[in-house]
Amino acid sequence: MIVPAKLDGSESAIVWVKSVPENHCVIKVLIICGIYYQTKSKTKYLLIYHITTNYNSLKTKYNGANFIFAGDYNDLSPNIILQQSASLRQSVHYPTCFPGKTTIDLIVNDLHQWYQPPTPQSPLIPDPEREGCPSDHVVNIMFPKEDTNLNSSKIYNTVKVRPITKHAISAIGNMFGKHNWEEVLNEPEPDDKLSAYKNTIEIVLDSVAPMKEVKIAGDEPAWMNSGIKMILRKRDREYNKKGKSDRWRTL
Repeated sequence: MIVPAKLDGSESAIVWVKSVPENHCVIKVLIICGIYYQTKSKTKYLLIYHITTNYNSLKTKYNGANFIFAGDYNDLSPNIILQQSASLRQSVHYPTCFPGKTTIDLIVNDLHQWYQPPTPQSPLIPDPEREGCPSDHVVNIMFPKEDTNLNSSKIYNTVKVRPITKHAISAIGNMFGKHNWEEVLNEPEPDDKLSAYKNTIEIVLDSVAPMKEVKIAGDEPAWMNSGIKMILRKRDREYNKKGKSDRWRTL
């Protein structure tokens, strides 16, 4: 693989490693991408293009390969990488750089079914015979779930959603169409009219499409939902079968 000269480390750097585990490991091929991105680097779009292009190329070349994109992202959003496949997740959800307490040392991967969420370890310190200062970045460590000495419980977040079906939309339309809105019209002040209007809307929505609590994996992007996952799975299957077909481009 040829890495563009502009990604030589002055502003951004990238390195690719292919690992083939032995002893009948469930992971047949592991592709590791090490990333360094300098804040507000001019190579941002070149770096993103290089990563996404080679991810799809390697995924086709090594069927069933797993991937890790780890490194110092600084202000580079991982969303473009996450959008390449529904199986990819960003697993680091704690501060990694001090004293600013920012989360910039990220691990985007598709190993969450076999590995526990990463844990922070002490920053690296210089070798005794060399001068230097300790790093201000923690070290992220991921352990296999088979390690019985560690807690392998998955982290979930509970969020409230309001599922609105086609039936609910029809029912809401019928209810609003028949409503006389007296509670709004009878209020003399604009602010009171607005409050009455909002209250009526909430009552109707709660009766037809009540709020529900759902659990989502703590390492999933905030925008991910079951509909997006289904579309991404369809896109991935189409790409694995026919590459960048017309159908793949529309998904």
